[in-house]
This record gives sequence, structure tokens and C-alpha cells, in this order.
Amino acid sequence: MKIMKKLLVATCVAAQVWFPAVVNGAETESKIAAATLWPTDLRNFIKTAVETHDFSKLGLASIARARSQAAVLDQPIANPELELSGTNRDTDVQPDGSKPEAERSREIGISLTTDFGVKQAIQRQHGLLDVALAELKDRDRKLELEGEILSALAAYTAAKDEAKMAVRQEQVMGQFIKQAEALRRSGETSATDLSLSKLALAETLRSGIEANSLLEQARIDLETLCRCDSTALPNLPNTLPVFARPDFKKLVAGLPSVRASGISVKKAAVGVRAAKAGRIPDPTFSLNGGTEGKAKFVTVGLSIPLPVLRSGSSEVRAAEAERLEAEQEELAERFVRKRQAMSSFQSYELARRTHELWRTQSITSIEEQSKVLGRLWRTGEIGTTEYLVKIKETIEATKNGVRLKGQAWSALSRWLIDSNKMPLFLGEK
Repeated sequence: MKIMKKLLVATCVAAQVWFPAVVNGAETESKIAAATLWPTDLRNFIKTAVETHDFSKLGLASIARARSQAAVLDQPIANPELELSGTNRDTDVQPDGSKPEAERSREIGISLTTDFGVKQAIQRQHGLLDVALAELKDRDRKLELEGEILSALAAYTAAKDEAKMAVRQEQVMGQFIKQAEALRRSGETSATDLSLSKLALAETLRSGIEANSLLEQARIDLETLCRCDSTALPNLPNTLPVFARPDFKKLVAGLPSVRASGISVKKAAVGVRAAKAGRIPDPTFSLNGGTEGKAKFVTVGLSIPLPVLRSGSSEVRAAEAERLEAEQEELAERFVRKRQAMSSFQSYELARRTHELWRTQSITSIEEQSKVLGRLWRTGEIGTTEYLVKIKETIEATKNGVRLKGQAWSALSRWLIDSNKMPLFLGEK
């Protein structure tokens, strides 16, 4: 109906008019408390899907690898060296013909190359930062995965609801065809009206096939992503959360990906320290003792490599270039994430308000509208064409409500990723 079209247009226009108030921070954020948590079945569904996903296994493997490597870097750089030596020499025959005496010497020594713990401390810090980086990357992957699962669930729910509406539409049109055929047999309607009715039914059947095809695709996408059974899925909450406009600079600083970029900068800075420390030669201390004939001796030694052929300055320049690159990557990450967060916030608020405005309207059900229009049609107050146009508008208006809800939940999933607020609704720490 024209009224339905005007209603939908007014809904979208009103949403666009009201939206700037939200962007300017005029709206206060809804209560973030226990009531904010999603239903237990929905939370468990998302958590289980994430825990069993290959990305989670990859994250655990990466963290385990980083911790093992950190343990390696925490060990001393060099081991002490133990050296044993000995000689046994016979002297020439004495002039008086006496038996020569054997000269024996024995020597034992130990040496150790050390950095006095400086380079080892740098390596230890590098290992700990690598562990923190692996944990943040794992959190970022899980956050993205949680949002994708929620979006896929919302798309499947919307497709399922639309397929149910297609069935209802077919039932309504089927009943109308029966009435049209009965009236045609009694001569109360024309063959043209009956043909129009059959064409409308064919279009309805085509829409039903298309809706079922979209439902099947949504089911495949969801089951592939979460490896779950689509016959036992949780329902989405009836209400959508409300958010006040956040401090995007502060919000972005807390995102796992941005924090990971900050860790990368720290790692690069540690790399510069390691390169500079590498230019300082590590001395080798040695202590030797032994006997030579009847004499005993003890020696102390010190050796220092000469950084002549390779001074290490090139390594320092390379490490500083890597640090500069890491700093620029962090700035770029902050810029991109801030744009994404601002865009997804605006998209979600517009989608949520549009859906809420649609919900506040009194949209007549397909069955009720069919009864009213059918009565008018049978009494001759409206023609077949007008009946079909108005019932089609009613069906489209009802479908739009389902689509708006699916779009709002899809926009919400993106906002929860870009704002790192998904743990809030899943009850995670």
C-alpha cells in the first residue's frame, strides 16, 4: 500500500534526523550491568564455537611457542669451557751415561666468556614481549571470530524468518486463488482477474524459492564457520543495546591489535639495545693451573675480541630502521582502527534506530490484512489488481522488519569488534 511505503520512508528519514543527536553524545549509554549479558545459551554458543575453532588452536600454539622461546632466551649466553692438557718428554742421555729422566707437565684450566648479564637481560625482555605479543594477537583473532559468528547467526536468523514469511505469503495467496477460482466459476469475476491472481501466486512461489536458497546459503556459512548444528541454535535477544558516543582515542588505545602494535614497537626498541650491546666485545676470563716437572704454576688470563673487521654499526642502523618502521605501523594501525570504530558506531546506531522506529509502528500482519482486503475484494470495493498490490506491500513491509533486524545485528557485531566490547556481553574478563 502507499501508506506502507510512506511509513518505511518516514522511518528511514526519522532515523537520519535523530541520529546526529547520538553522534553528538546527547544520548546516555544504557546500563552496563548483569542485565547486559546475553542469554546463557547465546554466550555458550559463541564461546564453544570460538574455543573449538582452528584459529583458537593456532593462538594456543603461538603462545606456547613464544613461551618456549622466552625460556630459551632467559638462559645464559655462554657456557664455561674446561681444558685439560699434559706432556711427557724424555731428556737426552746424560754425559755420564746415566738413565735419562722423564719430564712431565700437567695443566687444567677453565674459561668463561661473559656479558656480565647485560645481553642476557635484553634477551629475557625480548622473550617476555614476544609472549605478550602472541597473547594479544590471539585475543584479536578471537574477537574477530566472535563477531563473525554473531553476524553469521544474525544472517541465518533473518533468512530463516524471511523463509517463514514466504510460506505465510504462499498460504495467503493460495487461499486467494481458491476464492478467485470459485468466483470465476460462478461468473462473479473475470478471467483476467483470475490470470492476475495466478501470476501473483507464481511470483510468490518464486520469492519462496529464493528465500529458501538464501536460507540454505546462510546455514552453510554458519555451520562452516562454527561447526555447529543449525537445528539447535540460540535465539537473539529482542532488544539491541544502546551506546553513547565513546572517546574514540581512548577506545582505540585499548584494542588488542593496537596494543600489539605497541608491543612491536617495544620489541624493536629492545632490538636496538641488543644491537648496541652487541658492539661491546664480551671478555673471556680464564684460570689455569698445573705442574711442570717438580714446579707448580697458576695463570690467569683475559682475552677481548677486537671489533675491527665487523664493528656492529650496520646492525645498529638496521635495528633503528626497524624501530622506526614499527612506530609508523603503530600510527597507521591507530588511524585505521579509529576510522573503523567511528564508521561502525555510526552504522550501528543508524541501523538500530531504524529498526526501533519500525518496531514502534503498528504493522498489520499478513493474515489480518488478507482478511480485510479479501472482504473488500469480495464486496467489490476494490479490484483484483488493487488487492494484489496492497497485499504485496503488506508482505514487503513485514519482510523489511526482518531485514532491518538482521542488518542491525550485523552492524552490532561489527561495532563490538571495532570497540572491543564483545567480552562485555559474553561475560568475559
